[in-house]
Amino acid sequence: MNLPTIDMIRTGKNINRLRKRANLSVKDLQNIFGFATPQVQILPQTLENATI
Repeated sequence: MNLPTIDMIRTGKNINRLRKRANLSVKDLQNIFGFATPQVQILPQTLENATI
């Protein structure tokens, strides 16, 4: 079974590009999604190094 791989760097850049195209601030997205604070995560390149 092949699991899809997500490129976190490209995904983040794409989200940022779409946010800017929609003329939304990080604060706007924070309010839309109901986050108390902006969520920032630095993830390992592979899930092998991830801690849960």
